[in-house]
Amino acid sequence: FKRGETIDLAIPTEKFALKSKWYTWFNRPDMTRYLFYGFKKNTPRLQAKFYRNIGKDRKVFIIQTKRKIPCGVISFSKINMINKSADWAIVKDNKIEPENRGISALESVALLIEYGFEKLGLKRISCSQHVELKGWQNRLELLGFKLEGIHEKKYVYVNKVADTQTLS
Repeated sequence: FKRGETIDLAIPTEKFALKSKWYTWFNRPDMTRYLFYGFKKNTPRLQAKFYRNIGKDRKVFIIQTKRKIPCGVISFSKINMINKSADWAIVKDNKIEPENRGISALESVALLIEYGFEKLGLKRISCSQHVELKGWQNRLELLGFKLEGIHEKKYVYVNKVADTQTLS
C-alpha cells in the first residue's frame, strides 16, 4: 500500500487475518501492557471477525519488513470526514528486526500521517497513550506531534490505573 525505507504498510485481508500470526500480538502481555487488550484471548477467527467488521471510520494497515514479514499493525480510527479528524494507534512487535525497532515504528507513523493528510484530507490527527510512553512522545515530536494534555487516571484496566496523554 505504502512503501518506506525500513518498512512498508500493507492492506490486510480476511485470509491474512485467518492464516497469519496477527492475532497473537494481542495475546502477548509485552505487546498489550499499555492497551485495553489481552483480557480476552484473541484467535484467528476473532481477528477475521474484526477485519470483516471494519467500518468506514477506520483504516487498518499491517506493518511489514522489507522481507514482507508482518511486524505490527497501525490504524486510523474515529475517522470523521466532516471534521477532517482521526485518531491513530500502533502495535508493533519489536522482536522482529530489533535493530530497526525505533526507526521503523516512527516511519510507520510518518507513512500513516502522510496518507491521512495528503490522501484522506485530514486536518487533525491525534493519539492518546499511556503516560509511561514519554520517550515515544518525544520521538513523535520529530514528526510534528505536540502534547495537548494529561488526563488523570484515564487508563483503567482491571486493577491498573494511570494517566494518559493526548498528542496531535
